[in-house]
Amino acid sequence: MLSAAQMGQMSRLLEEALELDPAGRRRWLEALAAEYRDLEPALRRALLPQGDEASRSEELATLRNAGAAVQPNSIGSGLQAVTWGS
Repeated sequence: MLSAAQMGQMSRLLEEALELDPAGRRRWLEALAAEYRDLEPALRRALLPQGDEASRSEELATLRNAGAAVQPNSIGSGLQAVTWGS
């Protein structure tokens, strides 16, 4: 858990980095000053939540393939609608 001081630092750092594109964010993280290294894991999760491009492509391909195998109307929660006040 981050302290209040760390949260303040992280907020300022995120404001700086969120204006960058994903490649710029990676470079920004690599150049992060030593005094902020303890925040790097949290900053990395916030700035690069999807991982690298290769793993994202693999995940999308997996989802596409899984979706092709599902038949329409074959998914349901098993819950039934309830009418209140009847």
